[in-house]
Amino acid sequence: MFDASILCWYFGLRAGQYWCTQAMSNLLWSQGKASLEALSLRLFPSSPDKRKGTELADFAGLWPTDMTADMWTTYQKYCDNDVFITYESFKSST
Repeated sequence: MFDASILCWYFGLRAGQYWCTQAMSNLLWSQGKASLEALSLRLFPSSPDKRKGTELADFAGLWPTDMTADMWTTYQKYCDNDVFITYESFKSST
């Protein structure tokens, strides 16, 4: 919902539908963690390519203006991976 709000408020973009991996995880496993990491571990226990990255831990406290080109590349790969995991989770749950 946060991402959808930012897209709407700041960029004027509205999707026809929104899907939330946290809500999907809560629906299927109400007693477990609902993070994207926990969801990917449940849905894809044998797929190491479908795991959350941890590389942004090194970016704590940085402002975007402090980031180098290499850091932005790392950030982009991290975001791309999140989108990949989210889409794969959605496909496997429908």
